[in-house]
Amino acid sequence: MGAIFPILFIAGIILFIVLSIIFNEEARVKRKLKKLSYKRIADYFDNEMGKVVGRVDASSSNLRAPISTRNCVGFHVVVEQKKSSGKSSSWHTIIDQKVFRDFTIIDRGQKALIRTDNLKIAIDKDREYDSGFMNDATPQLVDFLKKHGVDSEGLFGFNKSLRYKEGIIERDEPVAVYGQVKWLNRNGFDDKEAILEVHSTEKESVYLSDDRSTVSNRE
Repeated sequence: MGAIFPILFIAGIILFIVLSIIFNEEARVKRKLKKLSYKRIADYFDNEMGKVVGRVDASSSNLRAPISTRNCVGFHVVVEQKKSSGKSSSWHTIIDQKVFRDFTIIDRGQKALIRTDNLKIAIDKDREYDSGFMNDATPQLVDFLKKHGVDSEGLFGFNKSLRYKEGIIERDEPVAVYGQVKWLNRNGFDDKEAILEVHSTEKESVYLSDDRSTVSNRE
């Protein structure tokens, strides 16, 4: 009987890890966008819920990523610290920052304005950095940490073991977006000034991803 408890304990840990992967926000965003059918911007009617796919309009890039300093319409930065307990160690998230501004995407000459006030994202974190023993944090990393009230050094001036991941949405990048839609400046079906606004509702956020699997079903 006693031998069962260690097995159940290990099984519980494995189940927890699996469920965390399945139900974390990024995984949910990807699953939702992957299973939804693509529909051209021009084919939507007001108040529909749906998915649009297009490339970020170059004029939308009005932010600068805090670590890589790249121009973008939004970024997601995660900083983790390695903490030890006895003989084991694990990584713990100490900063999780998402900043996005409204931007437009273009598909077949038609534009969609993406509202980002209530946004769930799954974007590729394509820049990774680390600092720790004999590896000082760069000035950009130190500045980013200070803005969040975190020091790169611990007791006695030794560097903390930190790792940094940054993802951005940049100009000309293909993205998939889901939300409720509404036409702006549309007087007729061929109005070239019309823009499709994609926004959240009281019950549903806007979903955004640059993952290849979410944009691949575009015709």
